Amino acid sequence: MRLDKWLWAARFFRTRSLATRAVLGGRVLVNGTRAKPSRALKLADRIEFSRRDERLELLVRGFSAQRRPAAEAAGLYELIGVRGKRVEGDSIPGQTQPRPERGGRPSKRNRRKLQRLRGR
Repeated sequence: MRLDKWLWAARFFRTRSLATRAVLGGRVLVNGTRAKPSRALKLADRIEFSRRDERLELLVRGFSAQRRPAAEAAGLYELIGVRGKRVEGDSIPGQTQPRPERGGRPSKRNRRKLQRLRGR
């Protein structure tokens, strides 16, 4: 499977063109060497790439021709190491974080209270 396609299917990049740009820019190494986007990956290949202020090291564990949900995409790789500015509690690719609770739309009563506070 192509490197750019795998990075896209494993959900490290939103689009294949972003994955291709990262590979062409030299930010992705396969087994310690720079690679082209068309590089054929094999099982147990080691991929290193930088994203924002962190450097991820992965081991290829599977392939998928299609972009699958994040839980399934996490099975395509094994995270070996992360270097850089990762704060405790930050998400690791493939893991979801709960969204903060939001109040939603105000009720009619609350809307009127807000209007009174604003002086309308």
